[in-house]
Amino acid sequence: MEKLPNATFHDQFGQTEAMPPATDLSSEFTDIYANPDSLGIPLFCVEVRVVDENGNDVAPGEVGEAVYRSPHIMTEYYKDPERTAQAFEGGWFHSGDMVRIDEDGYIYFVERKDDMIISGGENIYPTEIEEVLYTHPKVMEAAVVGVQTKVGEKHQKHS
Repeated sequence: MEKLPNATFHDQFGQTEAMPPATDLSSEFTDIYANPDSLGIPLFCVEVRVVDENGNDVAPGEVGEAVYRSPHIMTEYYKDPERTAQAFEGGWFHSGDMVRIDEDGYIYFVERKDDMIISGGENIYPTEIEEVLYTHPKVMEAAVVGVQTKVGEKHQKHS
């Protein structure tokens, strides 16, 4: 930005089902230096909510699923009414993106919903475990994935 003072920077986030993207982190509309890890704020034509598994809004800072409403979101999945109904439950498009939103409206990506591990009724996000692993000086890279087992089945070591 120092070398090109008349240029603008835009980092946008969204998915194919919702064009234009849902959020924008830009030098034109947001403070990119104060919130560099965020996805930015919703674009002017997109409503974004962060909800729990029951469709209730979560408090700022809490993790929930990003749901969108916009005139630009697709109307249906081609020849797949069941998937369409599931995606638009409650009249909002369910993105499958687990995010948190701060007090200023900046949105932060946490994980994909289908990557979440549920254990003992707790939601566990692989990225949270990976972040802890990265704090160890001997860990350079980490990848955490859930493996579903039958109730009562003991975990077996695989080579």
